[in-house]
Amino acid sequence: MDDLVIQHHDFENAKNAIKLFSEQTLMDLDIRRVKNNKDVVEVFGDLFLGRGFNLDHLVTGDELNDLTSQIQMYFHDINNTQIKLIKEFGQVYSALEALDRDYIQAIIVSIKATEETSEGIQKTQEQIKKIVENQRRTLEELKKFKQKIDGYVHLDEIDQLWTYVEEQKLYLKEIVNKQRD
Repeated sequence: MDDLVIQHHDFENAKNAIKLFSEQTLMDLDIRRVKNNKDVVEVFGDLFLGRGFNLDHLVTGDELNDLTSQIQMYFHDINNTQIKLIKEFGQVYSALEALDRDYIQAIIVSIKATEETSEGIQKTQEQIKKIVENQRRTLEELKKFKQKIDGYVHLDEIDQLWTYVEEQKLYLKEIVNKQRD
């Protein structure tokens, strides 16, 4: 389990790219409007040219082209933003994929290693239980054997005889040694 290494390089790269994208400033659409009403010069010009009196402004080709250029520029910017957004979804996918591949796989390996260790510990505990049970039985048998030996009436007499025999051996050695001298 010590050799378990979590690779987070790919995940960190994708996460940083997403962060940079999210910090971009938002753009406001500011489309200049075409005039609705004629100004004083236009009203007098129409009267002078005989077009009558009308306050509504007629849009010129230049004004329409300017408006169309503005709209096209904003559509272009919106399209670029959509392309960036799609790429960022790719980064999100990459981040999740890296997370799955690196972290989750490492966690699974760690869990499996923990399960194997747990199984080993359980086997060892079973062996310890068997050893303790065997020692308990051995102690019970030793107690029974001691009670049986303690139950022998003549066992103390045998001990006394043994001591007496040992004393007699020493006494005989002394006698033999004195006779030699």
